Amino acid sequence: MIKKIITTMVIATFVFTSLTTTCFSCNIDVEETKDEGIKLKEMRFRPLLINYEPVSPSIPRTEIVVSSGLPSSLDWRNYNGYDWTTRAKDQGECGSCWAFSVVGAVESAYEIANNAPTFNPDFSEQEVISCTEPQGGNHNNCSGGNPYHALQTIKERGALYEKCYPYAFMGSNPDKLLCGYGLCNERVSSSEIDKIVLVDNDLSKDKIKQQLQKGPVSLGMDVYVDFWWSEPGKPPYDENNIYHHGTSDESPIGYHSVLCVGYNDNPGYWICKNSWGQNWGNMEGFFNIAYGECCIESRQMTSLEFKQINNRPPETPNSFEGSRDKEKGEVGWYWLENPVIDPDGDQLYYMIDFDDGFDSGWEGPYESGEWPGENQEFGCPHEWTRAGTFYVKAKARDEHGAESGWSNEVIVNVERKNKIFIKFLFSQRIFRLMDIFIDDNLLSRFT
Repeated sequence: MIKKIITTMVIATFVFTSLTTTCFSCNIDVEETKDEGIKLKEMRFRPLLINYEPVSPSIPRTEIVVSSGLPSSLDWRNYNGYDWTTRAKDQGECGSCWAFSVVGAVESAYEIANNAPTFNPDFSEQEVISCTEPQGGNHNNCSGGNPYHALQTIKERGALYEKCYPYAFMGSNPDKLLCGYGLCNERVSSSEIDKIVLVDNDLSKDKIKQQLQKGPVSLGMDVYVDFWWSEPGKPPYDENNIYHHGTSDESPIGYHSVLCVGYNDNPGYWICKNSWGQNWGNMEGFFNIAYGECCIESRQMTSLEFKQINNRPPETPNSFEGSRDKEKGEVGWYWLENPVIDPDGDQLYYMIDFDDGFDSGWEGPYESGEWPGENQEFGCPHEWTRAGTFYVKAKARDEHGAESGWSNEVIVNVERKNKIFIKFLFSQRIFRLMDIFIDDNLLSRFT
């Protein structure tokens, strides 16, 4: 019975994706059957499938010259000791993989161009979806799109931050799906973008590896049932957690865009980031796929390159002050007396690390060398929830993600409540008073 249900739904899926570019998803729960004794929990159709729509032949393609001696492995999650990627996001029940793969590429490219691996920018997929003409010619829906057109939108408009236009997709207020909607207009300027990279007709494994030397790239892949239903850590992923489709004659059931962040020639696989959330699989939303699988080396590669910026970090804060002796449960105040100067005149953000597992988060922007108004400064309160000695410090970060060094430390001694009273009770004077009453006769009563 279960097999019949699954087979019917898969056939319907293939027919649907063959006739239209609309992405879809559905969720089913199949209770345990008496005949087969199988229980399938939360069997979820992945919200990704779109048809592959090549970019117009009139669009110029990028010529990739492959160098000799490419490294045998590369992983932007650990490059020179830093992670230059951003977290795997969740596209939800919407055919927006094309936007997520591109935004992931742009986030990494921005970190690389600014030599700021800890910046972790979070750009808006929703603006890309709402402002890019998708497949089918209708704005503001989940009917798919092409990564190249998404990059065109970013190149024209710049990269808007997620906080200004959060992901909305289906079922939202229609006003939130309009191009131009936004809570703010904080974005990376389009003037910082150099060019879009597009390769499709003559794409190859070596060309992908060559472009990966500059940063992660968006790749397209065919999707089969076994990839759709499974996840890293389960078959058909092998003992090395690498996906192999195998030699089945079945047809793909759809098309998907993912972000490729690296490769390894031994045993031969691509390292990719999916857009099904961090809880998909056992790699925090990433997966490995064997070379040559699912047409991943022959569909389309796109990426975006920023202009190389000779960005200098802000000066190190040198006037950090704050409360030093506190009791547990009390609130202290910590602040920078003097604003930091950025040598490039960039806007600045400030953050305080309280050394107890908490920090203020990045606050700003502030102009270089200025506070927002007269007699104002950057500072914030902090409640001390445990006793101990803590080394509180601050740093600055410019709008491109370059960080200053840490400021001078404010050493805070936090004592438990009533500790002073306890010290008084057990002082030498109290012990001397107690000695008057505690004599041998008194002690003999207890022996």
